[in-house]
Amino acid sequence: FKKQYGDPPYSATSMDWSDKDVVLYFVKEDGLLLKSADASLQKDMVVVLAAVAQRGLALKHADASLQKDRQVVLAAVAQNGLALEFAAVELRADREIVLAAVKQNGLALKYAAVELRADHVIVLAAVLENEESLQHASEEIRKRNRLIMLCAERHPGEIRVRCFGLSAVETLVHFELDAAAEFLVARVKEALPPGLGRLTLVLPDGTILQPVSYTHLTLPT
Repeated sequence: FKKQYGDPPYSATSMDWSDKDVVLYFVKEDGLLLKSADASLQKDMVVVLAAVAQRGLALKHADASLQKDRQVVLAAVAQNGLALEFAAVELRADREIVLAAVKQNGLALKYAAVELRADHVIVLAAVLENEESLQHASEEIRKRNRLIMLCAERHPGEIRVRCFGLSAVETLVHFELDAAAEFLVARVKEALPPGLGRLTLVLPDGTILQPVSYTHLTLPT
């Protein structure tokens, strides 16, 4: 085939897009070529699986009957979580599929069913992969759980850490002054209320301890 058709990009007019062997060969090279395949092959399980395994977003060009096939959709989101956009509505409410998608690309949370965007486990998995995905979480999770800064201040006999959240709620965490800086971050994480957020810890001398991220925080049940 390569000798006959050359290297990509391939000319859509030069190939027989109804020939399964031809299409199968080329979607393995570039899954998005599924778009040019004959409609009968866009509903062919073997061809579509090969296409989405190579390029998850090829799911967009699969027949609707395969966009609601769990095996096909799982293969697509494993390659590119954003392929969730093209899954059938009922599969965007499938917890296993959505979890696989956000672990591959956290921004896939945008395409999850509303109830799953409020699922703590799924949101945490998404944020661990890409912190920007928090914008697609439910309003309740965004308001209640995101911490955007910790400021450590000196007070008599202690260090006071001020925790500011998106909802403007402030939490105070206190430490004795003898806490070594290298242990302070871990102690802050342990003392904070369970939540989901970015932590930037600013010590009294202006030192910024980074990165302190979502990774070590847990969501409330």
